Amino acid sequence: MRFAWIIFVCCVFPGQAVADSADQLARLLAPYQQFSADFSQQVTDVRGQELNTVKGRLALDGARRFRWQTGAPFSQLIVADGEVLWIFDEDLVQVQVRPLDTALSASPAAILGGSAESLETEFSIERIGAGSRVRFDLQPRANDAVTAGVSLVFSGETLVVLEFNDALGQTTVLTLDSVDFTTPDPAQFVFVPPPDADVMYALETAP
Repeated sequence: MRFAWIIFVCCVFPGQAVADSADQLARLLAPYQQFSADFSQQVTDVRGQELNTVKGRLALDGARRFRWQTGAPFSQLIVADGEVLWIFDEDLVQVQVRPLDTALSASPAAILGGSAESLETEFSIERIGAGSRVRFDLQPRANDAVTAGVSLVFSGETLVVLEFNDALGQTTVLTLDSVDFTTPDPAQFVFVPPPDADVMYALETAP
């Protein structure tokens, strides 16, 4: 009888269930508005075959400032300074500069730094599981040509895994470690291209 009652509530009040999931997710993500962490990233193709694995370090300060750095064999630095997104490929000595608003769509920064209202506006959210390990599946409400879905896994109130599925069937699994909730140094979100780098601007107007 109790199970039937739960089904009845979810069917009659689906909007409330979605809102509750958004509120629960936003509450769990609140400490992650400002943090830094080590990470391991694994990318697999549509058949589940591993394409690459890299380790790195990230830092986030709200939804518009973040730093993402990976080591060999794919050394790359991505910095969002609040205005634009800098992508530095160390091996190519090449820098791309992109509009920040476009690049933030369904990004880790947009999700981790988002409010309950913004999460509910951008995604359909479903909570799966109970107890000490809970998963939130996020489906973009807009037709996103890049992101097919995002999942966040919590152990207790600790975010341990972020999973991104793209439109081509590739899956990126990001596992967090050594999380530090100290406010990141603002200097981490400033990027100056190396003098010998080839800088390509993908903005409406180049500086």
